[in-house]
Amino acid sequence: MLSDFFVDSVEQAVALSMKQNKVLVVYITSGDDRWLDTWFHKELANSIKPYAIWLKLLGGSEQFRYFEACLL
Repeated sequence: MLSDFFVDSVEQAVALSMKQNKVLVVYITSGDDRWLDTWFHKELANSIKPYAIWLKLLGGSEQFRYFEACLL
C-alpha cells in the first residue's frame, strides 16, 4: 500500500535527511504491517511526507543492524 512512501536504504535515508534538512523517521517491522495499515493511510502519508524522510527496516535485516546497537 505505502511501499513507495518509505525508503528502504539506511544510507539513502540518512543522505536525504541531511541534504533536505528533514527529520529521519525509522519504522522497524517484523514484516507484518497490518497494524500500520489500519491507521497510516495514503491521505495521512501525503500530508506528512514533506516534513520527514521515512525509513522502513525489516527487523534482523542487514540494514536493520545499523540501528540494532542503539536499540539494545
